[in-house]
Amino acid sequence: MVKAIDYTRRLLGMGKGRAAPAPVYDAIADGLIVTTTEATAWFEIEPSNTDLFSDAEIDFEVQSIVAQVSKPLAGRQCHLKVVWSATTGDQYAESVEGRYSAGDWQRWVNDRADAIDRLDLPERHVFLGVVLETRAKRASSHVETGAGAAFGFAERRVGEKELAGYLRQGHALGRQLRQSKLTVRAASAESLSWLLGRSQFRRGGAVPSQGTIEGAALAQLTRGRVVPYPDHLRMYDGHGEVIAYQAVLPVTDFPGEIDVADSRSQWLRAISDITRPSDEGEDVPVIVEASVRFEVLSSKAARKMVNNAHELTKEQRRSASQGIAGDAGSAIEESELITDGLLQEMRGDGVVIVRSHPRLVVTEGSYDDLMSTVDAVVGYYSDAGMDVSTGEDEQRDLFLESLPGDRVRVDDLEHIQDGPGFFGSLFWGGSALPQPGGALGQITGSTPSLFRFNLVRFAEDKQSTTVGIIGRSGKGKSTALELMCLDAGFQNAWVTLIDPKGDLGGIVTLAKEYGLPTNLLTLDGSQQSGALDLFQSMPVDEAAAEVSNQLQLLAPQTLRAYADQVLLSYTQGMVVESQRTGVQPSAYRVIEALLAGSDDSARQLGKALDATAHSPIGKLIVGPVERGMESVLTTTPGIWNIQLPQTTNPPANQPVSEWDWKQRVGVALQRSVLTHSLHVTSSRQMTGMRKVVAMPEAHRILAMRDGGDFLDQSARMGRANNTHLVLDSQDATGIAAHEGLVEQLVAVLGFQLQSAAQQDALGAMLRLPMDDTGLDATRSLIGGLSLSSMAGGDIKGDALAWVADSGTGTTRVQIELPNDHVMQLLDTTPGLDSSSTEPTEPTLDVEPDDLGPVDEFAMQTEVV
Repeated sequence: MVKAIDYTRRLLGMGKGRAAPAPVYDAIADGLIVTTTEATAWFEIEPSNTDLFSDAEIDFEVQSIVAQVSKPLAGRQCHLKVVWSATTGDQYAESVEGRYSAGDWQRWVNDRADAIDRLDLPERHVFLGVVLETRAKRASSHVETGAGAAFGFAERRVGEKELAGYLRQGHALGRQLRQSKLTVRAASAESLSWLLGRSQFRRGGAVPSQGTIEGAALAQLTRGRVVPYPDHLRMYDGHGEVIAYQAVLPVTDFPGEIDVADSRSQWLRAISDITRPSDEGEDVPVIVEASVRFEVLSSKAARKMVNNAHELTKEQRRSASQGIAGDAGSAIEESELITDGLLQEMRGDGVVIVRSHPRLVVTEGSYDDLMSTVDAVVGYYSDAGMDVSTGEDEQRDLFLESLPGDRVRVDDLEHIQDGPGFFGSLFWGGSALPQPGGALGQITGSTPSLFRFNLVRFAEDKQSTTVGIIGRSGKGKSTALELMCLDAGFQNAWVTLIDPKGDLGGIVTLAKEYGLPTNLLTLDGSQQSGALDLFQSMPVDEAAAEVSNQLQLLAPQTLRAYADQVLLSYTQGMVVESQRTGVQPSAYRVIEALLAGSDDSARQLGKALDATAHSPIGKLIVGPVERGMESVLTTTPGIWNIQLPQTTNPPANQPVSEWDWKQRVGVALQRSVLTHSLHVTSSRQMTGMRKVVAMPEAHRILAMRDGGDFLDQSARMGRANNTHLVLDSQDATGIAAHEGLVEQLVAVLGFQLQSAAQQDALGAMLRLPMDDTGLDATRSLIGGLSLSSMAGGDIKGDALAWVADSGTGTTRVQIELPNDHVMQLLDTTPGLDSSSTEPTEPTLDVEPDDLGPVDEFAMQTEVV
């Protein structure tokens, strides 16, 4: 009789759930909310990176979750909450505390924090509550319980032994859930207090005392004032003012079949995609949250339910066949076939059945905006074949039902789905790239968040240390490179940029402004002789052999054999003399020794080298060292920018004996820079120092005579030497051709490329699908980067990011600069000189008569 009455009450909209009192909270602890009626374990589920999944990958993901999660949740009452918060600059500043130590790092962090506040990024949170036990009802009334807790003097409602038992159950359940593809962790007491308080628009949360939140602190979280209206709710603050308008919208109908690969069918992930028109006529995103109570039926309960439905359809068919028409109808016959098929599958445990009560929650600052958002939500899901109701006259019960710790109230709006149908909502899906480090921008996609990256952590984490930044010119590659280098500089790293293009001088100006040690070697009309002399930047005993090789390379072909015999002895003799006299050796002092030699060949060699030492580029390598000159080839932490001139590079297969003077000087210049970088990165005395070698336009470095060998060695030895190599290139195929580099890639940022060959090479490095089913989508994705939906639009900084240890695959990101001032300093637009160095005409000092013309370049060392 009781069951019959309950059934009648449900038909009349008067189910027991509607009549139940509001929940009374006894305690909150890490991973646990305890009310007077239930103890519920609560978990946070991190977003998985599914936005760029192929259809096959999404199907595999959903099937895997169904198989792994359904068993630990079977027979349990569950509550899924999808809510949003804002990412704040204060949170970011707190998260990087202790990371930086060099320069005015606090200003750098504050500038980025201010930019984060301006972005106003929404952050999605997914909470899963699972009822552990139903508690015995207490004799005291809800009024007595609430009053005692409010004043903080009630007896402890949850004993220590009882609480410990719930916590053990919650930990055990968490271990089971973590065996799935879901990234699950127990929700902290602070986050649960925030979740509970925000439901009633109580600002902030509560801090646990001895591990729990109870008494007056807990009561304070639930003192919100909410007034229900037929089609919405009004939230009031402590002063009696309306602070928000809210509507809870039940999902009343799903299509018979759902394609989980269809983005709109991923109905919980898709709440990020809904927009509504603004007053300005543009579509703006709306904040849609979700509250879904569900139960994964046990095998026995599922078989019983389906068997009852099967028997009912059989009875309907028999009754219809005995009627006047004698026709059961196609709907009844189809239902009988479906239920029969389900029963057959269940005998092999192949079907998971879920009973759910899905609700969508929208909140706005005005009633008109709320109604506009409601229309947008209803219309969006209508296009996906789902019916969303406005919840007319049910707002009070729907609101209470959405509270953590409550129960199903509107129990006549339930849905029965198979496992893929429910979990195909992809509530855990989105865009994610969990990484430590400073913010370089934002992760775009259905779940926006900060794009963090720490360039100098990979060696410490015992990983490879090569990072690739690849894409077309003008799309934001150099900006990403400079931001990575600056972030490393603030972490007291030694950072050298070997820049053959010469347009990154702004990073030196910016580093100077933020108090970082910095230096710039740039093209100019004046020069500082000896700036690249290896005797000035390396230990003299190591430099002797390298200077000998440099001088031999610069020797005329007719004196090459003689130079090979004597130069090493001259440089070593210079070292011995230096130790005796205390005078710093230099390459030019070796040339002076040759000029003063008694041997005629020595004097001829000295004369030829002296002419080179007074040429615009030659003097930089082996010229007289000017008094007080500081070498740019330093070994101290800071930002060191070396802008290489456009020298003539010999063909790779051309013998050294056939090089002309310009080619020999160009290679000698490159070797000075690369040799010094290898010295710093491979020195055992400097292993503890974080080091970065950044290569803008890396395809030009690869074209250099020694460039490929240098990059290959740097990449392979990076982890052992605590050195991180950053390659910035427009040529994906050129990078891909060097297998030694590709094998060492630990992270890749991919920007727009247009040709199929370049897209394919970049797609492979980003680990995107490259088979027949995914290749076209990969090419389209890479080719469509930076393209705005507006005609002629171009989004600089739009990229794809892959990091080896993220475990999430490739993610779409947007590189963001902290402010316009930093943007101006780092601007590489042709014609803008952000380094504040006035351009002058190149000059020639000496042109050796017997060695042919020299390159018309001059260089200057600017010490900042």
